[in-house]
Amino acid sequence: GTFVQHLATLTNGETGSICADDYGPALDSIGSRVKRFATTIALSSLPTDPNSIIVRFTPANPAITWTLVGQTIRLSDLPARGTRVDITYKYE
Repeated sequence: GTFVQHLATLTNGETGSICADDYGPALDSIGSRVKRFATTIALSSLPTDPNSIIVRFTPANPAITWTLVGQTIRLSDLPARGTRVDITYKYE
């Protein structure tokens, strides 16, 4: 147990107690973290022109917006299962 806790701490992970009467809060927290990570896409290079970024969803979903945060694209929501996300941009 202490190794798992240490690993979770090192990786900014999440743990819960197997002795808990209710696993709901721990599972909700884990689910929220997974969703947050699933809505971020790390770019391999820093865009030289943020206006050059094009994010395409196939099938299209105009309800999902995105923002650039450093070298990461952050989506407003989780795309539907099976959605293809293509990102193009200018970089050096």
